[in-house]
Amino acid sequence: MSTQPEAHSSKAHGLPFGERLTVLESTDSHADDKTHDTQAATARAPAAILPMMRALVQRVSRAAVRVDGDVVAAIGPGLLVLLGVASGDGVEAADRLAHKVRALRIFADAEGQMNEPLGEREILCVSQFSLYADTRRGNRPSFTQAARGELAEPLYERFCAQAGALKGVFGAHMAVELTNDGPVTVLLEA
Repeated sequence: MSTQPEAHSSKAHGLPFGERLTVLESTDSHADDKTHDTQAATARAPAAILPMMRALVQRVSRAAVRVDGDVVAAIGPGLLVLLGVASGDGVEAADRLAHKVRALRIFADAEGQMNEPLGEREILCVSQFSLYADTRRGNRPSFTQAARGELAEPLYERFCAQAGALKGVFGAHMAVELTNDGPVTVLLEA
């Protein structure tokens, strides 16, 4: 009995953009064998990969956000977080990621090693849907994995509240200024 992989489009199976599902189908004429092979292959097929909430975290000595030339938020030493919300995210992801950011040990301890968490330092959070830019097909980014504003804004607000972060202005055109300390930049997902 021979088997040959057959790739099915992501659209037909509801998988994320660009993902493929491979199902093995038997070329043998026995219907029972074909059914068995297809069921076994489907059981082994990887689960759909869903995008997760992302935080691009930068250790900074200072950071500020301006909207229309006015400073809306500024911090001294701490973390600048660029937060991206995916279409499938919920409150649990916002809470989990806020906890991860606060617990992230990227500040120097007494020996100069990155071992200290945020502590009394500050967080400035800026919404950043472009963390979900997909350029696998062409040069113009697609943002289909990013959540729409009506879903993303309350989750951004939730993350900021849980993290104790100062905020930019959701959906506004912002000028973000920072002095990256290190530089240290970490991508977190939850």
